[in-house]
Amino acid sequence: MYISSFAGTGGFASEDEEGKRRREQARDLVRNLLDASFLSSNTNGCKLIPCDRPPSSLLTGSLQLTYRERSVPDVENSFMHKCQLVSSASSSPPMARRFRCRKANKYIAHLFFQISKHSAEADIQLSRFDLFHGHVFKNEDVVGILFHAKEYCRFDENTFNVDLGYCQIESYVKYNPKQMEKRNIIWVASLQRGGGGGGGGEGRDDELRYSMAVLDTSHYSELLFSGQSDFHTVYEGDFGDVLGDVFYFDALKNRKPQERVIVATSTSAKNRKKEGSFEI
Repeated sequence: MYISSFAGTGGFASEDEEGKRRREQARDLVRNLLDASFLSSNTNGCKLIPCDRPPSSLLTGSLQLTYRERSVPDVENSFMHKCQLVSSASSSPPMARRFRCRKANKYIAHLFFQISKHSAEADIQLSRFDLFHGHVFKNEDVVGILFHAKEYCRFDENTFNVDLGYCQIESYVKYNPKQMEKRNIIWVASLQRGGGGGGGGEGRDDELRYSMAVLDTSHYSELLFSGQSDFHTVYEGDFGDVLGDVFYFDALKNRKPQERVIVATSTSAKNRKKEGSFEI
């Protein structure tokens, strides 16, 4: 859901010092996440999440998708509440694809599982109200995914007096400031040769660096937009060029995990800049 908090104020389109600072900080963080000495520190504001070595198809810097489009499924009564979880610039109702590489779909499901399994402090659940999507970006020799959990917190006049629209209806996710500080999870992989693995990949492959970590915004507050600290949303466009979004719908229990993955290539990031809107 989008909150038009920046309309008429310059917002994302503004090339001010704050925006430049955010981008510099975000890209420094990516470099650090691929540095073994940084990952060994316990005071860097990141909690490492173990993950497997990614398939080569995810390291190309482009989204290699199936030709066949699939309709976005009804997830946890989303259709009944007129909730559109996936934006599509090309069709209505929205359509999406999967990665052509089956290993890539399986790997994306693996990342979602690992986040849920290793997020006790934030109590992240795989659901359409909490964690179900991530934003794919590329910057030179690095590809990454920025995941956003706690997507649709329950409306509460006292603790979360924010109307997020149809997708917020029936949400069970309570707004908790401490948990919101840990709602951003980033996975990165280097396309360059050399180095060791990260995120559980040390010694496994000396030609690839990769890691996944929870970003604590109490430590990385400089990555947040001014006036938006309550949402604790780190913007994917600060890390590089946004290629699209990956979705994982765990509620589709009649499907194999890799078949619960869909991918949408859209211009949503550019549109948000133009429209001055903000995604929580």
